[in-house]
Formats: sequence, structure tokens, C-alpha cells
Amino acid sequence: MDTAKGSVIRTRSPLSIVLALLAGLAATDASAGNVFAEALINTVGSVSDTNTGATAVAFYPDALNPAAYSLTDRLLIERWADGQGRPANQQSGTNASAYTDYQLWDLAGNVALDPATAAGLDLRFRYRLQGSTLVSPISLSAASAGFWVQNYSGGGYTEHAGNLTVVYGPVPGGDGYIVTGDTRLLGIYDFTLDLVHTGTVTGQMYHQFQGSGGNFALSDGILGLESITLAAGTMPSGGLGVRLETGQIVPVAAVPEIDPAGMGAVAALVAGAIGLLERRRRASA
Repeated sequence: MDTAKGSVIRTRSPLSIVLALLAGLAATDASAGNVFAEALINTVGSVSDTNTGATAVAFYPDALNPAAYSLTDRLLIERWADGQGRPANQQSGTNASAYTDYQLWDLAGNVALDPATAAGLDLRFRYRLQGSTLVSPISLSAASAGFWVQNYSGGGYTEHAGNLTVVYGPVPGGDGYIVTGDTRLLGIYDFTLDLVHTGTVTGQMYHQFQGSGGNFALSDGILGLESITLAAGTMPSGGLGVRLETGQIVPVAAVPEIDPAGMGAVAALVAGAIGLLERRRRASA
């Protein structure tokens, strides 16, 4: 999959889905149904958390003064990687993901939706991606960011993915910025990504968010499922939800998971990070 050109959306047939899932499971050793979080400083050390529960958490080197951390659950990832002025070969890094089976759920009967009704429904899963990729104009400072969201259902699968790398370093005529990949992730960003579920009772959802910061650079943000809405078909009279394998139910046409107050906190965090990078730049000048 070429993600250098930015976000893409694709569909595949059920047979292709089965083959892709089998290949993915072989490569990741039973990552399905898991949450994963990792934080590290390259060449120094790392911590990670993988489990079949609801959340995974990783701080490095510790939670009191982390250079990197990632927090993930079945619907949301938060991560932070700060170069903190260390040598360029000691980049902070984060990686987090979650893979979850789900069912369309009849809220009135508290049972799985019947297949005949599900066959006439299309749902839109909307993810929101907020964060920053900031690199100070100090030689050999670098940051990266990348995301991947997928939804599998009876009609195939849809996905979006993107990656960005930013380096401040030698260019013809002196130092300058070298930017490669999805420029939506450059600077401070906020955008949404839509995926589609169609035609079946069951589905699978996957999201991944990663990044790194080296020297005087920062990569951070939140990737989360913002809403699930009915895109086509008739809403069941008793209400419709999406029931995750953990038992959590997300109502369709609601926005239950991302707290606007929490998003304000993220904006404040980003603003603080910009100030921190500027102070470090001035100190090193």
C-alpha cells in the first residue's frame, strides 16, 4: 500500500478480505481483538502493552516525565513523542493500534440485528484526527506521523492511510526543511476520515496511529471514532447500535466517544508544545 501520496480509500471483495486477514494474522501473531501501545527512545529502550482487554498504556521512560507515551482503547488513540533536544540518533517514538470485531445491535431487544434488516443498511464510521507535527529550525531535528484506519464488512473493506516525515537539515544552499508524504499531517492538523459498513450484521474495525520526534521536534495527537451514522436504509424502530466484542455499545447517529472538553485540552497541549519548542530553540541558539 502506497501511503506517500496521502489518504486513500479502497474497497475489496469478500475473498480478498479473507486472504488479507489471513496474511495479516500470520504477520502479527494474533493481533486481532487486541489493543496495543508502545513508547520508546530509539537506541535507549522501550515499553509496550498488548492485551485483549479494553485499554493499553505505555510511557517511556516513565509516566511522570515521559519523552513518549501512547494510550489506546477500542475507539481512540492518544500519543506524544518529544525529541527533548536529545542527539538525533535518540528519537522518541510511539505506536498504538486496536483491532475489534463488532455486531450491529438492536437496542430495543438487546440482541444482534437480524440479517435481513442488516442487509439493507449502510453505516458511516467517521474518525477524527487531531494533532501536530512540529520541527524547529535546528539542524537534524526530525519528526514523523502516520495513521491507518480500516473497516471490514460484507461489501468489502474501506480504508484511509497517510504518512509524513519532516527533517530540518542540509539542503542545497544551507539548512532547510525536507518534507515527504501526506502534508495534511504537517504543523497543526484537524481533519476527518469516513469509512463504510455495508450489508452484514458483523464487521471488523482497525485503527493505528504512530509518530516520532528527534532533537527539537514533536509529534503528537489523537485519533478517535467520532460518530457512527446511518448512511442508507431505515433505522430500526427500537434504535440501532454497534456492539464491540468488549461489550461496549456505540449508538448509531450519536457522538459518544470524543469529549469536546478533551479536545480543548488537546488544543491547549499543542499550544504548550509550540511554546516549549520555541523556548528550546532560543536556548540552543
